[in-house]
Amino acid sequence: FSIDDVTTTEIDDALSVTELDGGKLRVGIHIAAPALGIKRGDALDAIARHRLSTVYFPGDKITMLPDPIVERYTLQEGRTCPALSLYVTVDPNTPDGIAITASETRAERVPIAANLRHNLLE
Repeated sequence: FSIDDVTTTEIDDALSVTELDGGKLRVGIHIAAPALGIKRGDALDAIARHRLSTVYFPGDKITMLPDPIVERYTLQEGRTCPALSLYVTVDPNTPDGIAITASETRAERVPIAANLRHNLLE
């Protein structure tokens, strides 16, 4: 799932939590990965290298990539999306509090269950 405000159009990060045996948890941090679909040296690569990042200013923004590419790679609810993921296994039952027992990073396709919004308009 992702957590953003209602105006967010580039959903570029998400979280996951999975219960494991023995009371451990696997926490995932997933970052949208449009670069996995962009060939080095092509026109989209040139645009991204020129812009370097999304620029925000009052009332608008200029995205790093063109809108159709943002839409294709955004972590949209109900889709399985390319992402770079960090997984951390934690044990909340240690004498000193929560202990990290393992970690792993990988490029993968992540199913997005929900896009949560923290400031829904009435």
